[in-house]
Amino acid sequence: MIILGLGSNLSSSFGDRFKNIEIAISHLDKHKIKVIKKSSFYETPSYPNKNNPKFINIVIEVKTQLNPTDLASALIFIEEMLQRKRWKKNDPRTCDIDIIDYHNQIINFKYKNLDFVVPHKQLIYRNFVLFPLQEILPEWKHPETKDNIGFLIERLSNEDKKSILKINKSTYINKMLKQKDLIKKVQNYNKFLNPETLSKAYTFALNAHRDQKRDSGDPYLIHPVAVANILTELKLDSATIATGLLHDTIEDTKTTYKTVEKEFGREVADLVDGVTKISELEDKVIENSKAENIRKLILATSKDIRVLLVKIADRLHNMRTLNSIPDENKRIRIAKETMEIYAPLSDRMGMNHIRDELEDLSFQKLNPDARNLVVERLSKNKIIREHNLKEILKNFGKILEDSGINAKVVGREKTAFSIWKKMQSKRISLEQLTDIIGFRVIVDNVESCYKVLGIFHSNWSMIPGRFKDYISTPKINNYKSIHTAIIGPNKERMQIQIRTKEMHEFAERGIASHWIYKSSEKVSHLALKEYDWLRDLVEIMEKDTSPEHFLEYTKLQMFQENVFCFTPKGAVIKLPRGATPIDFAYAVHTKVGDTLNSCEINGRGSPLQSILKNGDLVKIIGSKSASPSLLWLSYAKTGKARASIRRYWQIKKNIKQNTEKKYITGLCIIIPNLPGKLGEVSSLIGFHENNIINMEIIAKKTDYLEFIFDIQIKDLKNYRNLLSELKLKEYKFRIIRHRKKDAFLRRIFKNFKRN
Repeated sequence: MIILGLGSNLSSSFGDRFKNIEIAISHLDKHKIKVIKKSSFYETPSYPNKNNPKFINIVIEVKTQLNPTDLASALIFIEEMLQRKRWKKNDPRTCDIDIIDYHNQIINFKYKNLDFVVPHKQLIYRNFVLFPLQEILPEWKHPETKDNIGFLIERLSNEDKKSILKINKSTYINKMLKQKDLIKKVQNYNKFLNPETLSKAYTFALNAHRDQKRDSGDPYLIHPVAVANILTELKLDSATIATGLLHDTIEDTKTTYKTVEKEFGREVADLVDGVTKISELEDKVIENSKAENIRKLILATSKDIRVLLVKIADRLHNMRTLNSIPDENKRIRIAKETMEIYAPLSDRMGMNHIRDELEDLSFQKLNPDARNLVVERLSKNKIIREHNLKEILKNFGKILEDSGINAKVVGREKTAFSIWKKMQSKRISLEQLTDIIGFRVIVDNVESCYKVLGIFHSNWSMIPGRFKDYISTPKINNYKSIHTAIIGPNKERMQIQIRTKEMHEFAERGIASHWIYKSSEKVSHLALKEYDWLRDLVEIMEKDTSPEHFLEYTKLQMFQENVFCFTPKGAVIKLPRGATPIDFAYAVHTKVGDTLNSCEINGRGSPLQSILKNGDLVKIIGSKSASPSLLWLSYAKTGKARASIRRYWQIKKNIKQNTEKKYITGLCIIIPNLPGKLGEVSSLIGFHENNIINMEIIAKKTDYLEFIFDIQIKDLKNYRNLLSELKLKEYKFRIIRHRKKDAFLRRIFKNFKRN
């Protein structure tokens, strides 16, 4: 029994790695080495640096009359024959062939100054051959320790077990969606598609990226095609999918905006250009603050929401392939940026499925220990949990069917990140967390939603405080559903979401669900009206120069739930929960907020800091002489209101600074003749917002210097504070009120004395 292990990771793509192994196997027969049995292909991390391109491994059983030395000679000859241009100084091979076992013997020998140890030491330090070895020889035992293969696999770390994947060669090589399949996929939901446009974009991207490779070594085209596939799953229009295929052409190739415009039209060219601008921002992320980067991101996407959709799809695929980036710091930066910016934006746009995946992928990189802990704990009771899930689904389905409700009931395990977040917020252990599995009931219409709610509450006890009706009052991202929690079968706490098919479609696709393809593939501006928050953010950004203020407004706009109030004329104003009449006034118009004097809620005079409730009728009473108070900042909840109040007073302050009187005075100060003392006095004057116009030394002694500072005073209060601090630091000084006249007379007397 002779066992060989073959692995390849130094070639340009996964297809080539399979090819290298197959060529090596084909040459074995020429050296009188006959292959008896082959395992499946396995994907494993590279050793010792797991961030390098991944190995493709296979284990084979062979039959030969060659002794160990001759066998080693044949294998090295095959390796050298396959050798290409050297990638690394110490590892020139494109295929690595090792002797794993030679008739169950322990053998040590030298060949060409190389030490050969059989069984190969990789069984000790790498262990990646154990899975394919178990597949073809489950009865195999280690010649030295006599440990069986099952015991050796059990001894592996959880990380190693998860990182070794059995793969199907054909699906792995053909994982990139082909041109015809992409077009067919779009045609399934978009009958208005022009196939030639997508076919042309696919070919254009193929030619533009022909000589480029990803960090993983795969052809670069895999990435734009994967982005286009994600956009297809969101059922977006052909212009957006063409943008997905072309989104890196302007940035990473010699293609220009004019070329894209000429070939695909201005619409696609503008979308590609928008995505390119965002990518340029990401390269500067280290130089700028998080606030400044999210500011630029929103500005780049405000003209067309589809730019943001393409960028989110681009980021999702980059996160899926994050481990192929060799720089650990870059991987962490990308994961952090995804968690802080792209996941919240996906949530704000209603794309819950994408948000969950982005959060979990980021969590895996930013806090791998915590994620592994959650996954490991969940895996312990997985079989019992899956059995219980099937029983509960049957139970729920039968009760709804008996009640005459046509419903689809699905159960899903929450993501590791959402479980961890709940553990942190509630300060409980995983064992104490009960609603690990959530249930969704999807029905035909809104009426059935409330019927299902009644059925659940009449059959099981409801958990107080957990009922939320997002159908009557949708979330700020327009998400609709009924949420409740019950003490269900087996006395377990369960979270239930009840929604219609349309609501479920929106929960999965978010803003993309507005592309419905009834009369054309264009979407009306009215359908996108609830995304006016983007325009509000742009308005704030253009008028407020502080990135940190903008970040505060963005968070307020993105993460709060809604209340709906009415104007006296019946118009609906959507506000975040906890909003006040101040927010209401600024939501109507900035001028209405700036002239706000008082208000009436439901016909009664009310304080401006009153919390508005759903259905409140609000009347704003203004006055031309009124102006916003800075105290309102502590009551206002919306980013627009807070930005407008700050902007009003910033403008007022600038006007006041331009018109207010400025004073000029002289200050004679005796400063100790010590290093740093003059700098200390100058810093004090500047710290209290006084400007030094001129400085003159009038006396110089061994222990002190006497200076006169001509100072411009903007605020007398700051000047008095300066004098107080000089006294506190025990500086001797005197004020010269008419400095210019004194200086002039002094020069006359000085000249007179000299003459």
